[in-house]
Amino acid sequence: MKRIIVTTLALTLLVSLAITGTGCKLTDCFFMCANPSIDIEVQVSVDHGENWIDADSLATAPDIVVGEWVKYKYIVTNTGDVELTNITIIDPLYDDSGEFAANVMSMIIDPLLPGASFEGKIGWWYPNLLALEGLHTITATATGDYIGVTYLDSDDACYIGISSP
Repeated sequence: MKRIIVTTLALTLLVSLAITGTGCKLTDCFFMCANPSIDIEVQVSVDHGENWIDADSLATAPDIVVGEWVKYKYIVTNTGDVELTNITIIDPLYDDSGEFAANVMSMIIDPLLPGASFEGKIGWWYPNLLALEGLHTITATATGDYIGVTYLDSDDACYIGISSP
C-alpha cells in the first residue's frame, strides 16, 4: 500500500475520485488506487475441439464445411490487481435462421481474483452452432464489477463456412 501525504484540497479531490468510481478508495486512512481490468480471449475450433484458434480476423479464420459443428472457447482473466464480481460474458450466437441472437452467460466464478482465469466452452449440443456459408465473426464481451463500476473487454472469433473441403 502506498502512503501519500495530502493537503485538504488534494484529499477532497481524492475522496471525490473514490466516490465517482475511478477505482481509487480510502482504506485505513491511506489512499489506495486499484487497477481493475478484465480480459477475454475467444477461440474457435472447427475440428470438434481438438485444436483451438485465436481467429480474430479474416487472415486467421479457419475454413469449415457448412453444416459442421463450430465450437467456441472463452477464456476470461482478471488482469487487474483487485477482485472482480458479477462476471458476465455477452456473445451474439446464431439462431436457426442464421441471424444473430444476443445471449448472456453469467459465469459461476464470483469473485474472480486478480490473475485468476476462467475457461468455458460452448457448441457441443447446440444445433444453431452449425457452420453457415461465408465469413462469420462473433464478438464476445466480458464484464466484471469493482466498487460499483463495470469494466469490460471484447474479442472476436471468426470462421469461413465453405461448401466443400
